[in-house]
Amino acid sequence: MDSYASRTAMLFAADNVWEESLETMTGLLERLYSIIRIRQAGEKVHDSFETLTSIHEAMRDEKYTRKEDHILFKDLAIKLEDVFKHLLQAYAIEYSLVLTDRYGNRIGLSDATVDYLSMCFVTSVYGRPSPPPYPRVYPAITLLIRFLRNSEEHETNKPVDHITGKHSFGNVYTLCSLFIVTIYAYKEILEKWIG
Repeated sequence: MDSYASRTAMLFAADNVWEESLETMTGLLERLYSIIRIRQAGEKVHDSFETLTSIHEAMRDEKYTRKEDHILFKDLAIKLEDVFKHLLQAYAIEYSLVLTDRYGNRIGLSDATVDYLSMCFVTSVYGRPSPPPYPRVYPAITLLIRFLRNSEEHETNKPVDHITGKHSFGNVYTLCSLFIVTIYAYKEILEKWIG
């Protein structure tokens, strides 16, 4: 299978998961919007889903299907983190979570990392910071996305990607895999929030 055909197949798989999940996600979002009381929280949820949608649209662009673009990859890796950050910020706003640094000093919502917001969400939803008795996909995906985003944005000595030959930490195969897991994690967070 040539590079274009395998790229197309991977992008098709990501597109298929998106299409199969879209109705469920929009239904969950409608239910969530009906219970959100604080306008700013609703706006953050909206921003989150719009970001996820924009990632899907960028992946479907014919130019990206035909040729790897490490700059687009970096931009989309950053946006993947924003999907979760906005959604978890919305939860923190809606439930007036007090965010603190490791010294107990209050921090602003924009200063909280996605990992910290994820921990606050877990603690709030489950009533304890330790993991529940069954696996959750979203804490692991937020850690992976943050690692990839930080590597792409800040690392100066990037390895040569074995598929594309470019200096990068990822390619369309990495992006599609992360996107698919992001969809599952996104639905899981919405379900847990709605209860």
